[in-house]
Parts: sequence; structure tokens; C-alpha cells
Amino acid sequence: THKTAQFGGELRAALAQLSAWPSRISPTPKRTFATNAVVVERGHAIPSFLCFADPDGERGEEPLLVADDVRRGNYAAWLLAMGLEDEAEALRWRDDWAPSGRRLLVVRIGGRKFVLAPPQLHDDSWWPDEEFLWRYGRLGGIVAGMDLVAMQAVKRALRGEPFDDVDLPTEFVADEAFSGSVLADGTLFGIVRLRHPQEPLEFFDM
Repeated sequence: THKTAQFGGELRAALAQLSAWPSRISPTPKRTFATNAVVVERGHAIPSFLCFADPDGERGEEPLLVADDVRRGNYAAWLLAMGLEDEAEALRWRDDWAPSGRRLLVVRIGGRKFVLAPPQLHDDSWWPDEEFLWRYGRLGGIVAGMDLVAMQAVKRALRGEPFDDVDLPTEFVADEAFSGSVLADGTLFGIVRLRHPQEPLEFFDM
């Protein structure tokens, strides 16, 4: 039980589902356990947590530390959606990471700054540099991005610094240049209208 929410039923169902499998696996597992990951948006009455049932053993006195792992897994998945595979792997598994020198566009949307991955175009598309795509290209699909504050925290974590909870801005106003969704973790998914060719461009270096 976690505060007012009941999760015993889900764990019992998971253990029941596992009960028939040990005899079918070789070598036979000596023990099984079930977990229930509950991930909710910030500000919810119940914070995100992980509960588990391990009937063959006893839980130690130390609390189960998972907040950092959940945060890394969440942002790593988004880095992957942005096409940053090396950064995603390094963040998720705490691997060594070296700056790639890749430049990502920074745009102001809804009163906040977001780092955007280049739009996904056809494999035979070509452009001479990062600016060309945004100045003269055409968006061929949906763009993935991340709040600049979150992206800076991700980059610090890639450098080996602690990956604490990201203190994101909460305001977001409707913006005609954007059609899509901005999630509570600062990630963005949608269509961004191209900037005017004469406007200066800002970039975030990975």
C-alpha cells in the first residue's frame, strides 16, 4: 500500500503470471519476484515510485534508490527520439561520453527555450550545414525536442555530474509557431514553423 493507493492486486497478479514459468525454463530459476513501476507527472498527489514483491526473501533496511534511474531512462528515451543515440546510451548506462560537436537548434516557443532535433527527411535529402535546413528547408515530419533547462541538466549528467530533479519552468503560452505537445518533463513533440531566413539562429552544442 502506498498512501491511499492499493497496489497489492497488481503484484499478486504478476506473481501468479510468473508461477507457471520456472518449470519451463532451463536452468530453472531459484526465485521470482514482481515489480510495479508507477510513473506520474510532477505535482501529483502520489510521486513516482517502484514497488516490488519478493516472497522468497526479505527486504533490507536501506530504501530502494530508483529516482535517478527513472530520470535517466526517461530522458535517454527522448534523446533517442531526437536521434542522439550515443548520448542516450551514455546517459542510460552511465557510460563514458565525449562531446560530439553536434549542433542542435534552440528556439523560443511559448515563452520558453527548447532544443530541437533536425526534422526527419528522406534518406536522400542533403543540406550543407545545420543552418541551411532551418533557414531554407521544409519540415517533413514531427520534430522532437527538450526544454533548454532539461537539456543542460542532461549534458551535465553526461559529464558525470549528479542528475538531480530538473527544476523546469512551468509557464507555457499558446504559440502559433508550434503545433504539438509539451510534457511535464520538458520534452516537446510536434511541428515547428520555420524561422524567417533573416532571423539569427541559436544553437546548443553536444
